[in-house]
Amino acid sequence: MRFGFTAWSDRRSGAGWIMHRWQYRCETDPGQLDRLGDEGWELVSVIVLHETPYFYFKRPQPSFTERVTLEQRRRVGDDDRR
Repeated sequence: MRFGFTAWSDRRSGAGWIMHRWQYRCETDPGQLDRLGDEGWELVSVIVLHETPYFYFKRPQPSFTERVTLEQRRRVGDDDRR
């Protein structure tokens, strides 16, 4: 299950405020944890409801340049973040 949510967070750096956009994702299959970690997803919470684990992840949303590059790599079959 993948959520289409994007959220902003602020982080103070030496030069001022930096805005980050995040992608969120929820999975119920523990067998996906290693693959998602390899893809840059960070596990932020686990909730168990009716004996089913729900794993919640986040990762920084790629910038426009990164998204274009990832799309180009997908087209030639050379993408590590599928």
